[in-house]
Amino acid sequence: FTRIVCRESCVHCSPTLGLRGDRSRTRADPVLGANLSAPSCQLLGIRVSRARIRTAGTRARPRCGVSQGQWGTSVADSAVVRSQSPRPPRLCRIHSPSSRRGSGTAPPRPATARPPLPLTPGRRSDRATPGLHSPPRHPGTMPGRAALPLLLPLLAVLGQAAMRAAPADEPRSAFSAVRTRSMVGGPRMAVSFDRVYVNIGQDLDGRRGVFTCRLPGAYYFSYTVGKHPDKGLSVMLMQDGSQVQAIAYDEQRGPGRRGRSQSAMLRLSRGHTVWLRLHGHPQYALYSDAAPYTTFSGCLVYPDPEAEADYPAPALAEPPPRSAFSVARTESVVGSSGQRYRHDPVAFDTELVNIGGDFNTSQGVFTCRAAGAYYFAFNMGKLPHKTMSVKLMKNEDEVQAIIYDDGQSEQREVQSQSLMLSLRPGDRIWLYSYQHDGYGAYSNHGKYITFTGFLVYPETAQDSGNAANRL
Repeated sequence: FTRIVCRESCVHCSPTLGLRGDRSRTRADPVLGANLSAPSCQLLGIRVSRARIRTAGTRARPRCGVSQGQWGTSVADSAVVRSQSPRPPRLCRIHSPSSRRGSGTAPPRPATARPPLPLTPGRRSDRATPGLHSPPRHPGTMPGRAALPLLLPLLAVLGQAAMRAAPADEPRSAFSAVRTRSMVGGPRMAVSFDRVYVNIGQDLDGRRGVFTCRLPGAYYFSYTVGKHPDKGLSVMLMQDGSQVQAIAYDEQRGPGRRGRSQSAMLRLSRGHTVWLRLHGHPQYALYSDAAPYTTFSGCLVYPDPEAEADYPAPALAEPPPRSAFSVARTESVVGSSGQRYRHDPVAFDTELVNIGGDFNTSQGVFTCRAAGAYYFAFNMGKLPHKTMSVKLMKNEDEVQAIIYDDGQSEQREVQSQSLMLSLRPGDRIWLYSYQHDGYGAYSNHGKYITFTGFLVYPETAQDSGNAANRL
């Protein structure tokens, strides 16, 4: 026998035509002797205006069609009825076996709508598809809408392949991704990301949350994580399996939500991985929602000669200058009453990157060698029951930026600051922590205290001329 099925739904949705919706427009059919619905199906978003079914011979049985019948269809607005003989009826996502209660699996996505059927002789419509009973489409017109869902994935793959194959004049690698869901500490500690805004070189796997170095060189990474209400926050910047390079931390378990940031520059070789790790204990969590609190970004600042060998550049009389550093401190900074009038720079004990050798780690001072625009970022951990006051200094006593927190809480947390400065050769940049008894900054082996800077754009001859004219 022949079964009548809905174009978009299944035979179980309605006693006659396989549709369930608001039966707002119903009429009696003289052949079937049953009411044919013209519903507006709220679940699948399809609309039927009018359907007329003619038979020759046997009377139709409800929900099963007819035996040895010849069918013809005529549809005014949307063709939703067709005849099928050997194929079983399609099932919608409501009546499919996987969607029944107790199946344990999610219902499948509804199938993409098919194009309307050809009209019967004597009736024409602008929405008819090419076929036996409609005028043929011009050879130069686009394919039907049913082919577009098949073409779009193919076009996306071809576009990505073209981007990878397109030659670049310099090595490039950069990414920026966000997470829109909260995460509680557990066995899976790697932070994954569900939105990737930028992925030049395709070096970030958002699902795993892992960046894999393809071009050896110096990379700058920064991340911001949201603190979950009533939970602690501890997210570490990891290199490869277990190397902790920096940490964003907040152990206050109050009801409030806020973001904590951290950044560092790392020297990577081909195959090295960088990722974010959430503390595995359930008392720690990170917060995010549709407005992302949690972000992760990174970019290649200076490629190694090994990476530049595959990107031939025009010969230059003198290569552009390079200057970059990233350092960390694994001990707290604590002031004392006898040091309140001293202005000593904050020293560091861990050197992550020092391209050009312009940063003195033991003294904590960066000395500009090449004029230009420099980017600086520093992060500080708050010492319990102490006021935190750390300033970014230029030369002797020029304060450029500050991190300040005078709360006397016993909890530890990380705060961040960054800016860009125009420097001349000989300018000195350093961090100063107020050295009174009630002040300090916290750190341990997790590297709460970090300091990073690099040359963004060297000064050109034209820039020097403009500066001289301003003077």
